[in-house]
This record gives sequence, structure tokens and C-alpha cells, in this order.
Amino acid sequence: MGGYTDVIAGPLIAAYQLVFGVPPEGLTAWQVADMLLEALDDSEMVPNELARVCIYEITNGLINWPDDATRIEIVSAAERLARVVFTELANIDEVHMNQIAFFHFQALYA
Repeated sequence: MGGYTDVIAGPLIAAYQLVFGVPPEGLTAWQVADMLLEALDDSEMVPNELARVCIYEITNGLINWPDDATRIEIVSAAERLARVVFTELANIDEVHMNQIAFFHFQALYA
């Protein structure tokens, strides 16, 4: 797919290193994203600000997904997790990537 990359975004690398203690060598961006989903809502493992950026990268980043089913599964899980990590989204039943992007950029430029 044009515009997508196998390069792992810096925030995903940083979170991976906090959770697993080593860099994500030999893994693709989508594999790192998948492995991080279990830890992003635990602020003792991944600080909330980093978790917010990671969720943005997973839902809106230019990850080269292996197939649509994998993309839908991981992005949907990240959207559900966003309700915990983004306090602004806590009361929204079904979070979408555009809402995550809005609050991500609002925090950047606040």
C-alpha cells in the first residue's frame, strides 16, 4: 500500500522497551503494536502520555499491515483501549480513530 511503512514509530519503540526491556528487533510495526496493546492501559508500565501517542500511532500511523483483518483487529482493540487512556473519550461508547487524532493533536498544541 502506498505511503505505508515498516519503520516502527519512535513512541512504539520507547513503549516496547519499557514493557519488554529490549528494543523490538526483528519485529514489524504491526507486531510491536499488537504486543503493546496489553500494556498501554497500565501507567506503571507505560506512562499515560506515551500510551496516548502510541494509541494514536496504532490507529492513525502509517503502519504496513499484513492484511485487512489484522489491521481491523488491532486498530479496533486500540480504539477500545483509548477509552481508558484518553480521559476525554471515557464516556464515548464507540471511539473512532478521528477522535483519537483530535485529542492527540489538541494535547500537542495546547
